[in-house]
Order: sequence, then structure tokens, then C-alpha cells
Amino acid sequence: MEGDFDTWTWENWLAVEAERGMTPTCYACLIATADQRSEPRNTPIQRDDPRMLLGEFGADTVYSRYLAEHGIPRFGASLGDYQLRAIVGLSNPGRHLNAIQLLEAYDEVLDARFAPGQHLDPGSLCTSVIEQGGYYPIPENAAPEDQLFAVFLYVYSLEPFVPAEYFRPFAERFEGLMRGWQDEILRGGQLTFAEYLRAEGFGC
Repeated sequence: MEGDFDTWTWENWLAVEAERGMTPTCYACLIATADQRSEPRNTPIQRDDPRMLLGEFGADTVYSRYLAEHGIPRFGASLGDYQLRAIVGLSNPGRHLNAIQLLEAYDEVLDARFAPGQHLDPGSLCTSVIEQGGYYPIPENAAPEDQLFAVFLYVYSLEPFVPAEYFRPFAERFEGLMRGWQDEILRGGQLTFAEYLRAEGFGC
């Protein structure tokens, strides 16, 4: 793992747990219940901590900060913090980027978004997600919720770039595959979500 441990994100820690043979934490579960937890006591929160600057699911703090810093007026669709996270992860296949590396890559993605003639290549992102099981290399023993979340974010990241008439049926097919895999797991299926997607012909 690159960088100091205090720059590691939850995705980094998930990989560390898998490497050490530890029982995997369900990080998607923790994200979903974040609003129900109080802030840690006796541990000051540094607002300039690079992990804090990455933003959070459902927010667009990174995008808003970028617009303000570059004097760009807000127009059109924004990019959510986790949409950026997914795009960067998929653009760096096989790597476990830490928070500082992610922030640097966020700026590169946003610079390209506002540069003339620059376009996102959904095909290359799709290739990455199929190969590594999500927007980052996800271990085979990751919690089912994390496996779903890691691919869902790929689909979610495409929304600002794909016309609605194409995105909607694509997202609906993916949602059907999510439910199908969950049913398989309940029946004792052993495939990871990535393996299930490949078996069902989910491709680019």
C-alpha cells in the first residue's frame, strides 16, 4: 500500500484486511449508517485531513470547491464526490490510491472536464470494472454489500456523461443483475459479484 497509513482510505483498509486474512469489514454498511453515528470523542477532526477533503457519498463538495477555486460559474450537471472517486479508480486500474493521490487525480479529471475537446471514455472504465470487480480492485472475500457498492458506483459515475435514453436501460439492467446475484447468494451461490456479471454477459 502506498503512502502513510493516515492517508489510507477505507478502500485501502479493505485490501489490507484481505491481505492479512482478517474478517472483512462491511464498509458500504458503515457508509450507509454514517448519519446515525456520533463524531469520535477525544480525537480532534482535522478538516484539512486529505481523507476529509475527498468528500462523501451523495455530496459534491470536491466539485464545488474546484469551481470556487477556479472562478468557474456553476452550470449543468455536477460531479458527485463518489462519482469522481469511481472515475479516478477506474482510470487507474490495479492500483490502491491513497487520499493524497486521489485528490491529485480529482483535479486532473476536473481539469479535463473543463478543457475543450476532452471526453470521458466509458468503454475503458467498463473494462476496468469487469477486470477488477469494481471501481477499485476488490478482494474476493469482500462483504457482498461492498462488492455491489463497488460496481454500483461505476454505473453511478456514468450518469453525468451518458444521455438519459441510454443510461436508463443500462442502469435498469444492472439493477436486475444486482437482484439476481443477491438471490443466488441467498441460495448458497459462491460466485463473486464480478464473476456473476461476467457469467451473465455484462460487458462493455
